[in-house]
Amino acid sequence: MAFNGAGLGAVHALSHQVGAAFHVPHGLANAILLPYVMAYNRPQVPERLTTVAAALGEPIDDSQLPRREAAKGVRAVRTLCADIDIPATLEGVDADREAIPELAQQALADGSLVSNPRTTDADDLEAILERAFDGAFEYESTLHA
Repeated sequence: MAFNGAGLGAVHALSHQVGAAFHVPHGLANAILLPYVMAYNRPQVPERLTTVAAALGEPIDDSQLPRREAAKGVRAVRTLCADIDIPATLEGVDADREAIPELAQQALADGSLVSNPRTTDADDLEAILERAFDGAFEYESTLHA
């Protein structure tokens, strides 16, 4: 019931592909990809990410813009993943960087993607996957705003 009402977004669209291609359990693929997708979606949903940060114990400064405080949500999820030994990158599950273009194309056709809060195309999905291999969380302004 929760899945039907919540929508799954880019995290699931990408994790379906990573799991199928590299035999990574779905929950593990979601956990690895979640902070990267959160960072990508940050401009579109800063209030939600600020709520995540607060729920995970981060101090929130209400005098700051939500977009700035939203970064704490991404950081808090990264910290939680590290605390429970989730690999920080896709290299930690022996995924192959060469598969990025194919994974992105397949994710475009995944029904989960339609509920992502930020407009997402193949280039964006490739950028998310690249960052998930590199451990990078900041996005250039060239991606869809």
